[in-house]
Amino acid sequence: MARKGENIYKRKDNRWEGRYIKGRRPNSRILYGYVYGRTYGEVRAKLLPLKYMYREISSRSVGFDGTVTDWAACCMEEIVRSDIKQSTYAYYNGILQNHILPCLGGRKLGSLTGKDIQSFVDHLSGSGLGPGTVHGVFGLLNRFLNKAVKKGALLVDPCGDVSLPKKAKPEINALTAAEQKKLEQAALEDQHGIPVILALYTGMRIGEISALKWEDVDLEAGIIHVRRTAQRIACPNGNRKTKVVFGTPKSERSDRLIPLPDQIRAILSDAKEQSGNEYIISGRGSFAEPRVIRHRYYRILKKAGIRHIHFHALRHTFATRCMELHFDVTTLSRLLGHSSVKMTLDIYTDSLLEHKILSMHMLDKLFVMSAAV
Repeated sequence: MARKGENIYKRKDNRWEGRYIKGRRPNSRILYGYVYGRTYGEVRAKLLPLKYMYREISSRSVGFDGTVTDWAACCMEEIVRSDIKQSTYAYYNGILQNHILPCLGGRKLGSLTGKDIQSFVDHLSGSGLGPGTVHGVFGLLNRFLNKAVKKGALLVDPCGDVSLPKKAKPEINALTAAEQKKLEQAALEDQHGIPVILALYTGMRIGEISALKWEDVDLEAGIIHVRRTAQRIACPNGNRKTKVVFGTPKSERSDRLIPLPDQIRAILSDAKEQSGNEYIISGRGSFAEPRVIRHRYYRILKKAGIRHIHFHALRHTFATRCMELHFDVTTLSRLLGHSSVKMTLDIYTDSLLEHKILSMHMLDKLFVMSAAV
């Protein structure tokens, strides 16, 4: 039996259940939320703040009667005014046009429920999208709906209890030492091999290499200043065309200084003497965009006679060699331009574990029984 006026019940499994009003469905039926606990007091303590919160929410007027498409357009206009990178806007717009609007665009914003959002997420997962992409799509939708709640366009954010697919840990694919030697030799013999050498010995991303100018390299001091990146993005007008844009590096820490090994500095010095271009990697009288660098790289890879591996794997190869040489994680993180040391640890946990095991085995030499032997 419920406690009078409180909507708290004792269940058959001896737990207590409390019920509160979250809002109304599109057909005007009441939408309830529930809390559970071992005792009446525990449930009451959980229930009272929720009742108060939703009572406050329901007292606000909802001033938006448009569709998800209408609300998304408002949000995207606000994003443009926030002066974000062109590449970030293109990424958001791609998610919106390819995933969110085709499924939810025609729905009234106020009619969305948690069940609708869960069905949408399940549809994305079932359509073959990877967990990382599903998280990205949901993240943007959640951002828009959360903004709707803050601005009074929605009473309740329907994304609260949605279950997302578990992200798989990314597989780190790097060249072996023997493969690296073969690739280096092929790159040194090729007139377009410098991007390969730079990626293997600085860990720079392909867009950073594409945008690198001679003015960014202090050959006397042996330092590269990474300060911009090149990226091909979709044009926002929906005509399926793309363009190359220059922007700041991926994160604040990606704007960084990278010391050059002496042999790489010598290679760049020779290249500069023969260059008639402001960009280190040239193409048709200007810079070579990332897809041109990638095309040249695959040709060199084939020439080296080693397995097919993406250009980004050269960055992983750089990190792997650094760990084999016992670089400390903070230094490696700064060289790679990661946003935090935690990010470096998350990506290279398995590789770091191997070195931890080897390091711990060195303690055997200190053990008393080793001394006795």
